[in-house]
Amino acid sequence: MEIKLLKSNKGKLLIALVILIFIALFISVYTVTYNVISSKNSSNLVNKNAHEIISKNNTRDLIVVSENVDGELKEKSRMKLELTDVNKIFTDVYPIGKYEIMDFNDKSIVLREVNNNSFDPNMYYIGEKDGYITVFKSDNSGNLFIENEGSDISSKKVESLPVTDRSLVLNYELKSDDREEVQDILSELET
Repeated sequence: MEIKLLKSNKGKLLIALVILIFIALFISVYTVTYNVISSKNSSNLVNKNAHEIISKNNTRDLIVVSENVDGELKEKSRMKLELTDVNKIFTDVYPIGKYEIMDFNDKSIVLREVNNNSFDPNMYYIGEKDGYITVFKSDNSGNLFIENEGSDISSKKVESLPVTDRSLVLNYELKSDDREEVQDILSELET
């Protein structure tokens, strides 16, 4: 018993047409699947110019560290950062020059405070210690220290301040030679 379909020209044409339809269907499904998978992976876009990986949820931890006299890095503050705020944070709150980028990846940005502060001697400054608003005193050489940890370290976190106040505190721009004046400023920041 022979297959008549393979002997006739119409049969051969029909078989070739079925094979071409299967090939076209395979290529279509492959292309659609490839595009769907590629679009899911494109949520982790790499901006090679900025060396920035944009995370899927558009947030990162911003971690600011400082270096102590022994060269050890200590975390000063940590906050969630929307990627839309990155440029504003680097220009307003943590300006490059005062802070150095140590790591910039899809989960976090780690900044190190550059220790080139030249503080006026015998002045009081409002700054940040371990994430809290703190009053510092500068000695005759301009080195900062805390006179009274009980009253000079606030219970309010720096990250809870409005952006402009946070910038003033983190950049040690609030200062006076009068302790009472600085304590008044601290009280205003705490409210």
